[in-house]
Amino acid sequence: MRDLLAGPADEPIVMLNFLRFKPAADAPDAGVSGEEAYRRYAEPMIAYVRSKGGRVIWTGRVDVQMIGTGADAFHMVALVEYPSRAAFLAIATDPPRAGHRRAPRGRARGPVARRGDADRVVGAPQPARDR
Repeated sequence: MRDLLAGPADEPIVMLNFLRFKPAADAPDAGVSGEEAYRRYAEPMIAYVRSKGGRVIWTGRVDVQMIGTGADAFHMVALVEYPSRAAFLAIATDPPRAGHRRAPRGRARGPVARRGDADRVVGAPQPARDR
């Protein structure tokens, strides 16, 4: 957490969530699959994140891996933007959500990125074209 808070305080950040679900969820969601428990957690959590100024940018299932190895260890990925590092920390450490967050997942990873000068490396984003 110290490294997270050391970055620019007034810039939005995006967390890339890699999710793997347990076959059966732990308490407080025992009796359902990990994926179902995550669905139960995600619906109110998305509303909560929005109420704090964040947003879910994109979610999807892991289909195939084109470069490297290890993606088969995860079922889904999600990109979530937070208005600041402090907002992310407040959301992530909210006690009523913490237990429910852990019940469905067997494994998770969450690298955090911030906007920067990546366009100098990969090129400026281009507008979508009509097809």
